[in-house]
Amino acid sequence: MTLSPTAVADVELDPRPEPALGTPRHAWPELMTIEQVAVETGIAVPTLYKWRSTRENGPASLRIGRNVRYRRDDVAAWIDEQVAVVSYKTIDAARAGNSAAIAVLERHGVAVA
Repeated sequence: MTLSPTAVADVELDPRPEPALGTPRHAWPELMTIEQVAVETGIAVPTLYKWRSTRENGPASLRIGRNVRYRRDDVAAWIDEQVAVVSYKTIDAARAGNSAAIAVLERHGVAVA
């Protein structure tokens, strides 16, 4: 089947299609080992294993065969969530009058109402 150039332009493409078998490796999401996640986040490997087993905290992970892997995007998203949680806690502490929290927010140019 051959599509005309105008027909191709009308097709809506999925912005993040799932890679198919045979797709070049660079098209797959970047996977990290638990050791790489530990180095990049500063979180101990045993802590990451504990979080994974208890589902208590930590970035989403997956098992490929016997290996635990993390998608780099999932690790970055989890870090962003942690920053947001810390920020809200800092704002709440500042509103409660915590001088250290107020100082942190002032250094970042955040006004506390």
